Amino acid sequence: MGNVLLVISLLIVLGMFNLTSSAMPGGDYGMGYGLMLFFYAVGFTVFSGLLVLNLGYNDKFAWIDLSSRNWIIFLAWLAFAIAVFCMEIFRSEWHPGEFPNFLGWLARSSVAVLWLPVLVLVPCFWLINAENGNIAQPLFVQLPLKAGIALSLLISLSAVYGLIRASAQQTVSIQQYNQQRNSDFKQQQLAFIASQTDTNSIVNILSSSGRFNDPELRNASIEKIKSHPNWEGDLIYVLNETEFQAEAYHFIDGNQVDHPELFIQPIKISLQHTADQIRNSIIGSNNLQDWHMEHMAIDRILRAIDEQFAAVPGADFLPEVRAIRDALNTPRPERFKEVKFTTSAGVEKWLKSHNE
Repeated sequence: MGNVLLVISLLIVLGMFNLTSSAMPGGDYGMGYGLMLFFYAVGFTVFSGLLVLNLGYNDKFAWIDLSSRNWIIFLAWLAFAIAVFCMEIFRSEWHPGEFPNFLGWLARSSVAVLWLPVLVLVPCFWLINAENGNIAQPLFVQLPLKAGIALSLLISLSAVYGLIRASAQQTVSIQQYNQQRNSDFKQQQLAFIASQTDTNSIVNILSSSGRFNDPELRNASIEKIKSHPNWEGDLIYVLNETEFQAEAYHFIDGNQVDHPELFIQPIKISLQHTADQIRNSIIGSNNLQDWHMEHMAIDRILRAIDEQFAAVPGADFLPEVRAIRDALNTPRPERFKEVKFTTSAGVEKWLKSHNE
């Protein structure tokens, strides 16, 4: 059985060597190439592992007089399997700078690809057929085996190091890309805000004026909004006459208005509009999710009510917030009956805090 496992392992190595003699093709052929390489790798791991188990079961490693012999054999086999596979991979596909350069040289020169299996598997052939595994094996068995294992350890550890380094480099590259992208997007937004004039609707920049926006963007938006001669009137118009009340909520949440008494009725009207929008979106939706109502910015207007409108005469928003709750509880289509909107919890909490 040991000889059979050895022959199969050698045949798999030869199959991988033949496959990786040409570079990985593109398209569907590349997929087949990669799948075949995967099967070879799994096959070699399985049969070489069974070979080592067979040798250990038959006491062919008894000559290794160490208390941690089994662990040493396992780690040696693992390093060998990783090294063989890495050499085959690097032979067909090598990206300079990702792994230590000598690994590419070893793979391209076929030194490790061919000789590494020979250094390990030929001594294994001797051990399989040796009559006694307890006695010290001859040097022509020990030296190639030890050299093969040492080379396997060098290759596998270098590959792991290269993988960790490449992963770290990729993480840094992604971070740099994201930072640059965010910076570019921010500059585009700042340029857009700067381009707005008194003739442009403030609704275009209300959403960037909220308390959680980037401070530079927020300050630029607030300054531009308040540069409008009648910015409070424009804000009231957005609340009363448009479907963009959520954008107005972004501004009101965290930004004080000069005449809060003028906003009581417009906020009530906007909340009724919001309730209608919620109800219509539930009835007409074909894909309800628990987060679907968060874009309504209801949490923002409830916070704004408490922070700058609660003490204003006539600031009783309970009927309107109840309408929001009722809208959120609108009967769903059958397949969405179990959907619970995350916004509902905030509405219920606000109502409870106001003795509802």
